[in-house]
Amino acid sequence: MLRRYNDSLNDCRHAIELDPTFVKGYIRASKGYLFLGQPAEAVSILNVGMSVSGMSDNLSALESELRTVKRISWLLEQSNSAVAEKKFGQAVKHLDSALMAFEPALRKNTYDGILTSSADFSSIPVKWRLLRAEILINLTRLDAASKIVFAILSADSLNSVALTTFAHIQFLQGVAYASVLKYIQNALAYDPDNIRAREFLKRFKGQEALRKEGNDAFEKGSYSEAVELYTKLIDADAEDSVPRARVYSNRATARSKLGMHDLAIKDCTAAIAILEKIKFPPPVEKLDSAGSSSNPSPTELRNDSESKLFRKLYLRRADCYSKLSKYDDAVRDYSLLDNMSPNDPEIQRALRNSKGEEKMAKRKDYYKILGIDRSASDIEIKKAYRKAALQYHPDKNASLTPEEKEAAELKFKEIGEAYNVLSDPQKKDLFDSGVDIDGSSASDGMSSSFGPGGMGGMGMEDVMRMFMASGGMGMPQGFAHQHGGNGGGFQSQGFPSAGFPGSSGRGRGSRRSTQGFPF
Repeated sequence: MLRRYNDSLNDCRHAIELDPTFVKGYIRASKGYLFLGQPAEAVSILNVGMSVSGMSDNLSALESELRTVKRISWLLEQSNSAVAEKKFGQAVKHLDSALMAFEPALRKNTYDGILTSSADFSSIPVKWRLLRAEILINLTRLDAASKIVFAILSADSLNSVALTTFAHIQFLQGVAYASVLKYIQNALAYDPDNIRAREFLKRFKGQEALRKEGNDAFEKGSYSEAVELYTKLIDADAEDSVPRARVYSNRATARSKLGMHDLAIKDCTAAIAILEKIKFPPPVEKLDSAGSSSNPSPTELRNDSESKLFRKLYLRRADCYSKLSKYDDAVRDYSLLDNMSPNDPEIQRALRNSKGEEKMAKRKDYYKILGIDRSASDIEIKKAYRKAALQYHPDKNASLTPEEKEAAELKFKEIGEAYNVLSDPQKKDLFDSGVDIDGSSASDGMSSSFGPGGMGGMGMEDVMRMFMASGGMGMPQGFAHQHGGNGGGFQSQGFPSAGFPGSSGRGRGSRRSTQGFPF
């Protein structure tokens, strides 16, 4: 078939002029109009044939053709309406029904009313094929759209509309700037009046200039400026594409440089979602599938053309998770990366570290309980302990409800456990290295310091007097003798008059009692 539809139409019109009752002339003319994507003209020529006198014996053939053409016309109108409403799933269903009405042989390549990727569209009018490609672009089925347009260009390399659509697809797929520019410039060369191509070229160049400006700011270390420019670029074009994912990735890196790790994580997550949507879409016929067909496996990510970008995004996100102490999330990302890049020593080391931090994070954080940094000195640890113990002492919380008392007592116990570990250099070193240390089970811990009396029978007034008399640091003389109590509290072998363990007065009695209150 030469596909010279205009010549065919002229022949049909000439034949009809010679013989107005020539039924095949009307039918062939209607098909010619359909091939040109003009269903309204096809309906019109068939109506003319129906009105010609002397056609009564051949009306059935014309009526059948007219019904088919009217159905095709209606389905195309429905498809266009759905596109206008951005209901692209419905649009492709209506369009495919029209294509199957036009070419019944296509029905063997359908799934749930949708034409599959194995369907041969060569007999379908170019205008309708391009419409299908545009709908598929909006459904992020870029490979399927590219296949349709490439076939059109293979037959007609000067088709300006097809060149514009192909440039759009390549841009969305992240093809090199020069390649996209070449296709769009060719489209304008073959049709200078192609408004869509001209608008795309303006948009394309504007985004490229803004992207370069953002990258230049980043290279100069102007991270705040880079974030601002990347944000402007993201806001300027909401269409999901590989370049858009790259901008999110760049902004994530700039934000992480500024310590904005939460926002960097959001950017990485957005970029990964865009990439998965573009690179791993469901088959065209499965329009009900949202996003990617399934979570891509590490092998699929490793073999994908954008594997480096996937790797960069997961590494950045995992690092930000670690800096925010979200170690379980970091372990998840590092594990995926380890499967993507087996035997990578850097990733394996990061994964081991995150697993260790995750394990430590699930322990009681004795530093957090006392409200101090890990770099706190012995004096700072003691001060923090005194303050917390006074705040949660059972005598001070006597007016609380039973539930509140229970919570305060638990907190009081944890404070003692924390001090029990952090005040002992050996236990502190073990705790800091990741070894599980249970302060409540230690022989000199608070669990053995206080009996039923809470603090060895010592009341809140006693604690305050002791605290003030010591000047905030030392122990009043004779304190251990004055507050023996029946609850296993301070014993005569307790602290010396010089004060706390670790203070300057280290005599023979400076060793802390295994049963004494660790003030």
